Amino acid sequence: MYVAQRVANITGGTLADVVLGKEHQWFVIVYPDGTTYSAGMGNAQGAPGQNGQTSPDYPYSATSVQNHSAQPMVNMQIVPRANAATLRGQLEFGTPTGPWVPGINDCNTFVNEKIQQSSPATTPPPWTQVPAALSPSYQQQLYRAWFDPDYDGGP
Repeated sequence: MYVAQRVANITGGTLADVVLGKEHQWFVIVYPDGTTYSAGMGNAQGAPGQNGQTSPDYPYSATSVQNHSAQPMVNMQIVPRANAATLRGQLEFGTPTGPWVPGINDCNTFVNEKIQQSSPATTPPPWTQVPAALSPSYQQQLYRAWFDPDYDGGP
């Protein structure tokens, strides 16, 4: 299970990335067969940048959990010790996530909240082998996240 991120496709997104270190974030859950489930905060038109729009449209606009499978799987960080089943249950497409308020209710706060709600994991996942589609470094990080109590999420 990962948090992926890229520069937010909103007005000031590049500035937020450079100055504040804030990028658009979403979850990528990788299953043993190599399939993935990607979800994060967006507006009714989808994930930021989809369908020719920036998302959210303006502060206080409505948001919900949106499919992020078309987003690039880059800048992925492993989520140590979170329960994948619990997290997946909180990521149903279309679930309202409230008004978009930068720094209070945005994609970053959504990701952090969901990680907290699904941690600590009570059991490791039913697999210990990461799909071969992921690089060896991600495979090693995933294994360490579940079985090394001192692992901090770094490479």
